[in-house]
Amino acid sequence: MTIALLELNDLCLKISTKESKIYSECGFALINESGINTGEEAYKSNWKYPDKCLNNYWLFLDQNLFKKNWRWARHNADIAYAQLNKLLNNAGSSTELILSVPQTFSSEQLSLISGLIKASNTKLRAVVDDSLLASMTINENAWIIDMQLHQTTMTFVEKSASDSGSIFSVTDHETLPNFGFLHICNLLAQEVSNKLIKNSRYDPLHDGPAAQSLFNQIKKNLLEIKDRSEVVFKIKGPSGISEISLDLLEIKTLLASEWRKISNKVLKSNKPFAIKGSAQLLEKILDSSDRYLGIVPDFDIDHVSKVIEKNQSEKNEIVKFESMKTDEKDLSRANTVDLHTATHLLFNNKAWNLDNQLSINIEDNSIKTEPGINKNSDLAFVLKNGRLDIFHCTDSKNIKLPKIFKAGELITINKTEILLIEVQNG
Repeated sequence: MTIALLELNDLCLKISTKESKIYSECGFALINESGINTGEEAYKSNWKYPDKCLNNYWLFLDQNLFKKNWRWARHNADIAYAQLNKLLNNAGSSTELILSVPQTFSSEQLSLISGLIKASNTKLRAVVDDSLLASMTINENAWIIDMQLHQTTMTFVEKSASDSGSIFSVTDHETLPNFGFLHICNLLAQEVSNKLIKNSRYDPLHDGPAAQSLFNQIKKNLLEIKDRSEVVFKIKGPSGISEISLDLLEIKTLLASEWRKISNKVLKSNKPFAIKGSAQLLEKILDSSDRYLGIVPDFDIDHVSKVIEKNQSEKNEIVKFESMKTDEKDLSRANTVDLHTATHLLFNNKAWNLDNQLSINIEDNSIKTEPGINKNSDLAFVLKNGRLDIFHCTDSKNIKLPKIFKAGELITINKTEILLIEVQNG
């Protein structure tokens, strides 16, 4: 029997198996004469045919009848069932399912989801909090930030010692209900629209095909913005094709008020935090932080399955896990990705060990270092437990620090780039 892990996040519903078979799609549905089509096809129709598309059926999952008489769907649960079936079919037959869910699903909704899975002739093995799995994957006490289509979640998972290993438990949670991926898309679309109206008096948001093209580009550009500081949108209007650009600073400004809420809750707690892959856009607007652990690696299904087996009761009841025990072997398997690998600075073929406090100055594109903390230096820091503790950073030079301190990242002082490397047995 195939064991599959389904991550139920409507921004990226992802199912994966031990055989490394992965399928994912977003929580959009297009309802037409032929049936219910979900995923990318529905996203690319949402603004062109808004009367035929839905994207909040997971958010408001229930069996309340629609006011509109859809041929193929009576309520949100029918659409969720269609998408669930599609996901399960892509995982293969005879599937035993582990369900990874955010804190935002109510107990009533989880019960309904359990019924939909049973109706799909699939055995539900366990339901696990997705932030709990994320924390176990990175083997850390940490805030886990995740983004859905309509909301963003912040969940703190505490790691404590047990006789044979560790206990991971969800201890705090907050949801930002109006700060999901679609909210960001709408903000960017409105900004592009405002610029275009100012330039040519044309509003693409009042033109179905043009609006669809704009939102298609927004989704693509948001995924690629990590590789560039500016994104360009090409909008076809009555007078031809217009190009509107947004740089990263403009995007940060648009998202500032909501990001401040995350910062107040997570960053000011002075506790480590990590970002799920579906929220990786937030990494682009994150300033350097010595508490940032990076993007959570993909879950190891075999490891998750074995930990669940050890934590399930003899009655084998299906309950949502918000706390799990692990032994040392479990932790060694979980911590397969080293998020903090840098051990030295490298510049012009010369390396500096980061075990002790270090102060550096850049003069005429050359680097000068001295041990200890010199507040007259450009930068003074120490690498502590895999994280960068900053003691001093001058305001007189443009200094850019990596968001995560690992090999391959750069520290930039004005135009001078200093490489972070890992030296083993050196």
